Amino acid sequence: MSKLKLFLILASALLISCSNPNDPDNGNDTGTGGGTGGGGNGNPSWYLSDAQQSSVYQPNPVIVFDSKQGDIYRIAGIVETTKGTLVAVSDSRKTSESDVGFSGAANIDVVVKRSTDGGKTWGQAVKIPPIAQKKEDSHGDPLIFSAKDGTLVVLCAAGNAWAQQYGTQNDSKIKMSKSTDDGQSWSQWTEIQKVIYDNTTVKGKGFIKGFAASGRGYTDPDTGALYAAVLVGNYGHSKKGTVVIKSTNNGSTWTVIGVLEDNGNDEPKVVTRIAEGTHTGKLLLSVRPTTKGKRKFFLLDENQGEASSISTYTEAGTFNDPTIDAEGMRYTLKKDGHAKNRILHVYLDNNSTRKNLSLVMSEDEGKTWINNKVIQPDLAAYSSIIVLGDGTIGILAEEKNLDTASSSGTYDIVFRRFNLKAFNGETYTQTW
Repeated sequence: MSKLKLFLILASALLISCSNPNDPDNGNDTGTGGGTGGGGNGNPSWYLSDAQQSSVYQPNPVIVFDSKQGDIYRIAGIVETTKGTLVAVSDSRKTSESDVGFSGAANIDVVVKRSTDGGKTWGQAVKIPPIAQKKEDSHGDPLIFSAKDGTLVVLCAAGNAWAQQYGTQNDSKIKMSKSTDDGQSWSQWTEIQKVIYDNTTVKGKGFIKGFAASGRGYTDPDTGALYAAVLVGNYGHSKKGTVVIKSTNNGSTWTVIGVLEDNGNDEPKVVTRIAEGTHTGKLLLSVRPTTKGKRKFFLLDENQGEASSISTYTEAGTFNDPTIDAEGMRYTLKKDGHAKNRILHVYLDNNSTRKNLSLVMSEDEGKTWINNKVIQPDLAAYSSIIVLGDGTIGILAEEKNLDTASSSGTYDIVFRRFNLKAFNGETYTQTW
């Protein structure tokens, strides 16, 4: 054996022996090791291994969209793609915090960032085209879906949106864009709202405007169907309601599957499908209340077709809400091998002021909520939650801009990731 070959073998052995098995970033993106993370079974290298789940994992928060850099950012939505990439969306509002449709708004664009290391670092922001040249051309309040085939879909508010302060009536628009390359590039915005406002039930109630509540959209894990909840209203805001729409072809077409008239409701979100009990199979909706106080929950049985009604979930437990957009999602399912069916919900634990970003869990399909954990006690606002492939929890939220010298924006858009051990002291496994 040559001296050079012997040297290379020894050097390779030394590198292997020096690798840190407790480092979540150790390993290749498509490794072949066992377990739930750390590059095993083709998983991303940033997934935690079974051993790492037994210790608290809660790295420092990361600012994804930084208002200190001179742009005002609002809105938070996040998904994990089928390739293990995290994709975050937000509004680039330039010089004003006002929403699309308000006379005081600036030109608003939806911006996207990607992370391939579990949220530790994020790439450059990409704007979904076309770029707004004037406020009337704005796109904002993104709702993002990760489809089962890898397609990413974003819905947004456009035109006169909810406020309708641009001087014309009846031109509230909902638009859609798609990405088929893991969020690197996006199609031009196209309108999809016609199916909503042409619906007989929607028209009968006088609803002529609305927008899909921002954040993360619900993708059915079995059928792959996409579900969005839309806040609708009449001109003048004297009547409001919720419309749920569904797509079975990754957003190409949508169908109205539920309508509710309720002036006490604001931005609605589809959380998950009820997995057990009296309401098995129904969709669970979490809804921002119009007045400060408590979060509201509703149910929808989509099997009733377009005439389906959305009803109050009378058995649901609830928690504080200072009237803010928030959301929940499925954590575990018995049918996937876990011991219990569980749901998570991020929210602001305050009934009057926008602060105390918190997380709760339900083990009875929303009837009660336990393990309340304050994630960030200071000023916060809109939030989005994602359960990652290794069972860790990601929260993307508007959090207080700590740069007091900056005049740009109230919030930064911040990402936090932690494991179950950091949430409630238990250890996550595939059978937990």
